Amino acid sequence: LIRDVLEVTLIESSELKIEHDAFDVAELVEEVGQEFKPAADAKGLSFHWYRDAELGNIDSDPEKMRQILSCLVDNAIKFTSAGSVTLSVSHDYDNLIIEVTDTGRGIASEQLDRLFDAFQSQLDYQLEQGKAIGLGLAICNSYTQLMGGKITVSSNVGQGTIFRVVLPDLVTAGVSGQPQTSGGNQQSTEVPLAEALGVLSAAKREELRQNLLRADPSSFQVALAEAGLNRSVSYQIESMVKSYQYEAVLLLLED
Repeated sequence: LIRDVLEVTLIESSELKIEHDAFDVAELVEEVGQEFKPAADAKGLSFHWYRDAELGNIDSDPEKMRQILSCLVDNAIKFTSAGSVTLSVSHDYDNLIIEVTDTGRGIASEQLDRLFDAFQSQLDYQLEQGKAIGLGLAICNSYTQLMGGKITVSSNVGQGTIFRVVLPDLVTAGVSGQPQTSGGNQQSTEVPLAEALGVLSAAKREELRQNLLRADPSSFQVALAEAGLNRSVSYQIESMVKSYQYEAVLLLLED
């Protein structure tokens, strides 16, 4: 806590600076995933982490990036009593996108506005459990802003929470606007989504459909990740769900 208070003090005094070093973001995601897996296992949670294999090196502050990932994953595991936590790092053109999704209790809409305020991010049910986020999210928000990015949160009480961090102008070398399969072949290999989804079993299709019908995007994301689809196909489906094109996705999932 003392370290966090000092960090906030530096941030508020504008003395905190972003370092720039080239580092492998895929390697960082793997390290964070392995670090928090024991904590998730101890609670009986399903914990998955994913990253675009083509990301490679980015030029940013590796320690602050690690703190952002670690804080979001730590909070998700800490406040999820059953279900799953998912960490995904992908790209949209040159933007790095970090998402941490959980199936926890969720956050009431009236509490979202103060979630990133220093010393104000303790939520009612977390205080009831003797737990508090403390300064972690406030620091995450400040780091993200220093990097020119933005952190947002969407949550439904009883369904879970999604934290999303978008950091601009980080992904450059060898990465196109859409996730690619490994090998870097630049020829188009896209197939219609309906055809690409044809490899799914009837049971998996029904599982995905039920998640959407219950308006449960967190469970849908986990089930989709476990389906073993081509990453490009998964990316397109995820984008449709995030833009609330539920009916279109339901039609694609019909037998």
